[in-house]
Amino acid sequence: MDSSFQITAKSSIAIVGGGPAGALTALHLLHQGAERGLKPKITIYEPRDFSALGPPGCKGCAGILSPILTRNLRELKLIIPETIIMNRLEEYAVHNPHTRISISNPEKDAEIIAVFRGGGPRLSNFEHQVSFDGWLLGQAAHRGAQLRRQAVTGIQIGAGGAWVQTGEGREEHDLVVLAAGVGAVPLRVSGTGYARPKTVTAAAYEIDAGAEAAARLGKTVHVLLIPKVRLIFSALVSKGPFINVVLLGKQRPKSSLEDILRHPAAEGLLPEGYTVACRCHPRIPVTLAQGYFGDRFVAVGDAAVSRLYKDGIGSAFLTARAAALTVLEHSTSATDFKHYYQPLCRSITAHNRWGSWLFALNDRVQAWAVFVLAQQRLISAEQADLSGPRRFTHAAWGMFSGSYNYGDIAWLALGPVSLFKLLTTVFAEGGRRLFSGRRSERRLLHVGTRRILILGGGFAGTTALKYLVKSLNRNENFETTLVSEDNFFVFTPLLHEVALGAIESRRIAYPFRSLQSRDRFSFVRARVTGFDLEKKQVLTSRGALEYDYMVIGLGVISSVAELNLPKADATKVLTLGTLRSARQIRNQIIDAFEGASGTPAVEKQRQYLTFIVAGGGYRGVQIVSELHDFIFRHLIRVYPQIDPGNIRIVLVETGKLIAAEMDRKLGVY
Repeated sequence: MDSSFQITAKSSIAIVGGGPAGALTALHLLHQGAERGLKPKITIYEPRDFSALGPPGCKGCAGILSPILTRNLRELKLIIPETIIMNRLEEYAVHNPHTRISISNPEKDAEIIAVFRGGGPRLSNFEHQVSFDGWLLGQAAHRGAQLRRQAVTGIQIGAGGAWVQTGEGREEHDLVVLAAGVGAVPLRVSGTGYARPKTVTAAAYEIDAGAEAAARLGKTVHVLLIPKVRLIFSALVSKGPFINVVLLGKQRPKSSLEDILRHPAAEGLLPEGYTVACRCHPRIPVTLAQGYFGDRFVAVGDAAVSRLYKDGIGSAFLTARAAALTVLEHSTSATDFKHYYQPLCRSITAHNRWGSWLFALNDRVQAWAVFVLAQQRLISAEQADLSGPRRFTHAAWGMFSGSYNYGDIAWLALGPVSLFKLLTTVFAEGGRRLFSGRRSERRLLHVGTRRILILGGGFAGTTALKYLVKSLNRNENFETTLVSEDNFFVFTPLLHEVALGAIESRRIAYPFRSLQSRDRFSFVRARVTGFDLEKKQVLTSRGALEYDYMVIGLGVISSVAELNLPKADATKVLTLGTLRSARQIRNQIIDAFEGASGTPAVEKQRQYLTFIVAGGGYRGVQIVSELHDFIFRHLIRVYPQIDPGNIRIVLVETGKLIAAEMDRKLGVY
């Protein structure tokens, strides 16, 4: 190893470009260097202000951070501020003229996040900093990198060192890292044979359709696969009050935004009237750069290689980490970059070849209804049987989220077993459509977690819970949550016996949480206060709970309005519906006997000892019977000073006294 290429604490490193690739390279160098006792001088050259509105501050991409990236950022102890996060995405919805498939995030510990790369659309006015690129660059500066607001016009690598050319002259460094992406002005790099990757041009729009319309897209990336429009794919995602739309083709998209959004596959995604707040045509790299490393020189991120069409920032993280580790653990020589950095870049390129082939195949078959519906049938079958490997489900998720390498996706979808299943299903679907003599309607399918809320812990709620958990206990794609104000189930037909001392309250109450050890569901103790059906939220005393399906079993609230009592008297009426009310009734009866025992006046005793039960149904008659037994078998024995003749029990039904039969059986009025 040539010691002249080794990094020391006195070494100077220039990073040309302050986007994610440059900032992440600096952060890796600082983080990994600190662990090795090295702290070289790092200078980042970036003339742009990422807080600027519109294209000057951003790269014009969808700004979707993949699950892998959000997990990898923790390696650098980076936590994205809530003010920068525009949306926490939970699923991808793939729209096609023949089908719609929604695929939820299967990775519970990783998030998909939507951000603005710059300061926001050209016609925006945020009160706080929203630029992800600006925040990431700020983190690098905060941890020790020096930020120079200067444009680099050239890079020269020679036997004697490495130099960057700025408006102030030529500056020498021990290592130059090229992190200026393909969207930046091309730099003249001499001494390495560097040539930028080839690119395709996309179209990116920020639409101001109103906060309500943006919210309707929800926490979903909507992917449009529309045949015969010369697009690889289109995507819509809600970011705060705006909707980001990206159109990607092998050439500059020929179809207009209006053509895409008016297609039947995109029906209902946007309202009729909207304003394009910002637009641009970003470049996306599709090949590996030439001469992307040499002595004292290395290119990272888009300047070297990027994952095809997806997760460009994730690729920037990986290349920045590999380059930083090579420099810190080995040297800045071309030989070490070849041994320790080049394999990663070639691996990304190899997987991109598989990706290019997969996208080309998808472009050819997406207009073929039989093939598309066969894919959906296979994915649907995998959801019904979760014990299998679910190859097609994972392949579909990986294609759109960037969670898996393209080579792995190709093996999942087109390996021998998968290919046999696919061809068999295609023939079966074709035969079904041929012999049915009709074309089926557009099919819908959801893949992934669905949230079920059951409101109420009475008979209705617990019965629904019983049957749902029995069916869904082994299905990880459903999350069932029971919401109840009490944390126990009450067998209400026996409440009157608790109220009147016949049995103890624990005999008719069963805690919900004791069921959780056997059945897979969640329990939230809260009071339901309202509903937001547009956002699919239930408002509770514990906050808003989101749902996909909701079961309402909240029961009823007893009303005393029909008694026509003054407001002051209405508050004294006791109802029987909960354990709390049962205890209250029993305490009230005992308090009445205590009050009667303290007064010798007959009329006063009769006032204390007159008990009226409203309602001559099952519960009313049961209460009267139990009340009679409670008083004459138990209470009268401990209150000898009370004359039993002063006790009256009255049952009222529809305003009339039911007296004759009750008098004969119970001796009461």
